[in-house]
Amino acid sequence: MAHDVVLIPGDGIGPEITEAMRRVVEATGVSITWHVEQAGAGVMDEYGTPLPQRVLDAVSKVGVAIKGPITTPIGTGFRSVNVALRHAFNLYACVRPCLSLPGDGSRYRDVDLVIFRENTEDLYAGIEFDPGAPEVAALAGLVDQAGLRPFRADSAISIKPISEAGSRAIAEAAFEYAERCGRRKVTAVHKANIMKATDGLFLRTVRLRRQDRRRGVHGPRAGSVEFRRARAAEPLRRHRVRSVRGARWRAWHGSRCEHRCLLCDIRGHAWLGAGYRRARHRQSHR
Repeated sequence: MAHDVVLIPGDGIGPEITEAMRRVVEATGVSITWHVEQAGAGVMDEYGTPLPQRVLDAVSKVGVAIKGPITTPIGTGFRSVNVALRHAFNLYACVRPCLSLPGDGSRYRDVDLVIFRENTEDLYAGIEFDPGAPEVAALAGLVDQAGLRPFRADSAISIKPISEAGSRAIAEAAFEYAERCGRRKVTAVHKANIMKATDGLFLRTVRLRRQDRRRGVHGPRAGSVEFRRARAAEPLRRHRVRSVRGARWRAWHGSRCEHRCLLCDIRGHAWLGAGYRRARHRQSHR
């Protein structure tokens, strides 16, 4: 059975490398029906845009596409086709494996990283205004009303939106990949020490999602502020913890800590006391 794939050769070196890619795929013996669609600088004169609607329609219909490099003018000209495709199909996760190979000439060895980059929010939202635009004056008025330090009148402005839903989606994608592929660590890269509202929201959302996954809480709203408030409103449950010496501690936690509390690690033990003694525990719910 043949598989349908949209092929966007691109421009520049795009057609050359996509043709090489086709030969590699065909050598596998897999039957592919290629639906070739043109995008980039070469179609600007005909369509007035580097990404014609017919390309979006073809990708939406087939569901799979391979795209070669497409020129993006630096500092001027039309908007990036990559960014437009990401927004059109909500391609929020850019997954970039980084792996050392023998003889690759790198100064660093044993590199084995997989980077999940949010693709549709932050500065990749592409919301920008040139100097002198009426939107810049309107934003200057909002900054002045808020009592913040004004920016220069000849400034260009780029807006940096970060949402809780978008942050939760990219965090979930990274956590699921780590669990599926046996990776033990997920690192959130941020600038929350300076951008406390935007990057701060991202960092808080990632941390909440990590905690909920440890407790076995899943779903589209898991990790959201509303979800956690609803969980916090549920009746409290008592955890009895008994150490190897027989002393007892009682800790009150919300039911959202049913699967994992601050006193318990994933094996059902706790580290208590100045000497970090391991203690067994059991839960009694009232």
